[in-house]
Amino acid sequence: MNTTTTTGKLTNGHRLVLLPLPFQGHLNPMLQLANILHSKGFSITILHTRFNSPNPTNYPHFTFLPIPDTAGEPNPLISDVGMVIRFLHYINISFVDPIRGCLERLMSEDDGVACLITDAQWFGIQSVADELKLPRIVHRTSNISSFLFFAAYSRLTDTGCFGSFSDEETKSKSLAKGLEPLNHQDLSKFLTSDPESACKVIELMVEGTKRARAVIWNTFKELEEGELEALSQDFPNPHFLIGPFHKYFPASSSSLLAQDQTSISWLDKHPPKSVLYVSFGSIVKLEKSEFLEIAWGLANSKQPFLWVVRPGSIGGSEWLEPLPDEFLERIVEGRGYIVKWAPQQDVLAHRATGGFWTHNGWNSTLESICEGVPMICSPAFGDQLPNARYVSDVWKIGVELQNGFEREEIESAIKRVMVNAEGLEFRNKITNLKWKVNRCLEKGGSSYSSLEDLECLERLMSEDDGVACLITDAQWFGTQSVAVGLKLPRIVHRTSSISSFLLFAKSLALLDTGCFWQGSDEERKSETLVQGLEPLKVKDLPKLLTSEPQGVCKVLELMAKATKRAQALIWNTFKELEEHDLEVLSQDFPNPHFFIGPFHKYFPAHHQAAS
Repeated sequence: MNTTTTTGKLTNGHRLVLLPLPFQGHLNPMLQLANILHSKGFSITILHTRFNSPNPTNYPHFTFLPIPDTAGEPNPLISDVGMVIRFLHYINISFVDPIRGCLERLMSEDDGVACLITDAQWFGIQSVADELKLPRIVHRTSNISSFLFFAAYSRLTDTGCFGSFSDEETKSKSLAKGLEPLNHQDLSKFLTSDPESACKVIELMVEGTKRARAVIWNTFKELEEGELEALSQDFPNPHFLIGPFHKYFPASSSSLLAQDQTSISWLDKHPPKSVLYVSFGSIVKLEKSEFLEIAWGLANSKQPFLWVVRPGSIGGSEWLEPLPDEFLERIVEGRGYIVKWAPQQDVLAHRATGGFWTHNGWNSTLESICEGVPMICSPAFGDQLPNARYVSDVWKIGVELQNGFEREEIESAIKRVMVNAEGLEFRNKITNLKWKVNRCLEKGGSSYSSLEDLECLERLMSEDDGVACLITDAQWFGTQSVAVGLKLPRIVHRTSSISSFLLFAKSLALLDTGCFWQGSDEERKSETLVQGLEPLKVKDLPKLLTSEPQGVCKVLELMAKATKRAQALIWNTFKELEEHDLEVLSQDFPNPHFFIGPFHKYFPAHHQAAS
């Protein structure tokens, strides 16, 4: 039944329940996703903790349901990876029963629940979803490359290889085998005082993601095409890359911290691409000595800067107390401006912003890419490490500080990004990525199309009748992973004969050997039968080839593999015509085969469009 929300927008009655993690960097993208889905006609219920809860008045078109209090709710002020691990352990144990109760209540209402979308870190909720027979989709707030790192980290930790690093190796910049492009020095930042607990949480998160019906990513295909291909091999769920989320709707209303709008008027006074924006996110804490090195590195660079310093983010200080008067005098001169929190998306989009010194949380990294702003990277923990390595070594759109916070290196990095010719190279590369962002969100773009697919999936899951089976043309080989992720039987319909299918399957082996490229022009006109592809003759082969034989081979390979993984095959042929071919086929394709052709003899075809 269609209903109207408080905003006057017509919804289709399909309710989605979203469960965000209660941190700024996780709340923002989840609420952005909620806005995106609401714009497609879904009704939205936000299930949230009482601490770090979003402000319902900013979202009158959503329903907000707080999770009942649990005994001794944790302090969500997180400053290091060890605290993150302990927090995730806690919420995935203590909040499971209260969340189950909330979901049971929602499912008993007239609207019901079509689907549950949770942050990937709520891995303990997968068992609840299974128990309630409720489809769970995971929302990953990080990118694919960092998730692959976590998956590999969990696997490699099981082998004990991390325990074998010497002190010298942890300082090495040599690549960590199996975790490229990270090096051993990166891993030392990732390790905690309790590596077993860290590994367990990562393992549970990875396993929970694998068991989910689908995964939604705040990234775009053109940025991580190779990573998506690698991911799909181990995680056959459907993957919906519909980012960047913040380009659909602004995130200012979901900020847990008050944003200082005077930073924009300060930027207005500066020339294009002249200001370095400095912000290390909502969690990272610094020692007093690090804070001072940052300050003098900024001052010595002689570059204008806008610096976000969160109150309480400097050890032993409330705010700016450690800064000497000499430094503050330079600030008064107008070359620098310090605020407690800034409207980051507006800052990065401002014409005066020419560089971003960041901790490389994924939201910050993606926002910088979207605005074409090169980066200086200072990752602290978690996914920040692979994000920074991709920025500096893979995408080559910035530099990473290698020695923590040292004023000389800071000054040098600022000049590399803001002044030197190297900075222009960074800017050209990231401007190209910015163009790809704009393209992917347009009609026909990768994120636009993926969002349409996600909308279709969620509607199917919410139908009372459900879906018994998916029957696709064999050429829709990409839908096999979708069917697997949804635990939906997929049957392949082959519109050709068995003999032609065998030809395609066998030609893969011949393409791999390169035999199609052997022989003179005269030999290619031969009437000789092709061994392994009888009854084709050599002269038939050029008709199979295109200007891109490798592309043909890849499509044939994907089609054959997906056909083999299908629950069954339906053929528009009959057994008496291809009895021998069926025998050959069954050896390599043991699926059930149903020969029910010729189809056109069941019903006349004159009312159908001509083929």
